[in-house]
Amino acid sequence: VRDASRLAKANNWHFIHNSTLDADESFVTYVMQGYLTSIVEAYQQLKDERPTHIFLQAGTGSFAAAVQAYLKNRFGNNAPKLILVEPRGADRFYKSHDLRDGQHYKFNDDVNTIVNGLDYHAPSWLAWPIIRDESDAFISCKDRVSYQGIRILSNPKDGDSRLFTNPAGAISLGAMFKICNEDDNSQVKTSLGIDKDSKVMLILTEGPTDKDLSSRVTWEDINS
Repeated sequence: VRDASRLAKANNWHFIHNSTLDADESFVTYVMQGYLTSIVEAYQQLKDERPTHIFLQAGTGSFAAAVQAYLKNRFGNNAPKLILVEPRGADRFYKSHDLRDGQHYKFNDDVNTIVNGLDYHAPSWLAWPIIRDESDAFISCKDRVSYQGIRILSNPKDGDSRLFTNPAGAISLGAMFKICNEDDNSQVKTSLGIDKDSKVMLILTEGPTDKDLSSRVTWEDINS
């Protein structure tokens, strides 16, 4: 991102990105508005169905914040519970929230995750206040959680379509699967109010951008 910003300035290019790191604020706002298309179309397809929970993956936070803003604006206090999911090696929103002082932080530790697309050093300051105020829960999980999501999507049950993605696209499904299927997470499941009557929405944001990695995740036991 920094290299792209530097080259843009040197060549008088427009630098369009979804992070507030060295980016023109107006462009970031436009990108966030563009993200609204996915949630608007999702609710059009749902018609009268109403999800009780929505898991949202976060890198810079721009996508998650856009979805959260739409839902709170449309449904107010009747919006579904919004759960933010990040890889543990780049969990900037989780750590910022955990400090409980209302501020967001870059943190000096290195990013250490293969979940490309969510591996950012710092939250977007445009996204942070929305995520801080509207998220019902923050989840930080190991990379293996994303791998589980990839495997589930590529090997569906009961005639569902096979979907191919990368770790960033699968992390929310992986997190939900662990919460719902592992006894160690029963308290998390209860605290989120997830039960047999819950209707959970997941948004698959990525295709298989790294096909070699997706293949290895599907066929190998990667320990991280």
